[in-house]
Amino acid sequence: MRAFVRMMTEYNRWANDRLFADCRTVDPVEMNRDFKAEYSSIHGTLDHILLVDRLWLARFANLPDPFTSYQDMVTEDFDELAEQRAYTDEDLTLFSDSVTEAQLAKDIQFSTIRDPQQLAQPLGSAMVHLFHHQSQYRAQVQVFLHMLGARSQILDLLHFQCQTRLGVISFP
Repeated sequence: MRAFVRMMTEYNRWANDRLFADCRTVDPVEMNRDFKAEYSSIHGTLDHILLVDRLWLARFANLPDPFTSYQDMVTEDFDELAEQRAYTDEDLTLFSDSVTEAQLAKDIQFSTIRDPQQLAQPLGSAMVHLFHHQSQYRAQVQVFLHMLGARSQILDLLHFQCQTRLGVISFP
């Protein structure tokens, strides 16, 4: 499980770097265009991913949730959002580098935000959720970029694995 977590952490950083580079090609006004989606805009969706990553990192460290709503905004400024994204990716990397197999198997306890309830879940399973959440919402941003006629790089996990050789056993 630890090797999977490390690979997905590297994939996360790689995908975020590519997606943010794509977003820098879009007119700043279009970054806040309302697509009638869950988090409205490209910026809103990227901010939501960051917010949830920080929420989970706090939970992993047994700290109080830093946000009370998924509608909270970390920042309205794209440059600051990109900077905060990079800092959070580094925090996730540091955490992933230090986590052990035993810790990944141990339950963490937390309260949900949307439908408040107390839950316990193995840390490894919670990390799988974090990685899935990131991918789900990055895909939405890619759709928005395509709707604007903007270029979007491939974010496919297998593409990442072929480029980095992480998580692939052999290449014929």
